[in-house]
Amino acid sequence: QNGTKPPLREAEGGVTEEELKILCLVATANSRRVLPRVLAESVGLPWQRIQYIMETLEGHGLLSVSHNAYNGPSWSLSKGGRAFLVKKGLL
Repeated sequence: QNGTKPPLREAEGGVTEEELKILCLVATANSRRVLPRVLAESVGLPWQRIQYIMETLEGHGLLSVSHNAYNGPSWSLSKGGRAFLVKKGLL
């Protein structure tokens, strides 16, 4: 290999496997709101990448964002995200 990552495959519904993993983690988080830095620790990806993924999922209507001046943005599963995961049999 030349050090490049293989392209991410798209799961059904236009969501990549990586995005689907993050969506499932947000759905099963113990708290109602999830910070990218918290997910980064468990996933092993840089928090900036996690934030990008969460912003993308928000753009798809699968996550809802809340802004906090101290902690920054945090996300929770939206009604659309819940429906998406239920239809896929993942929730």
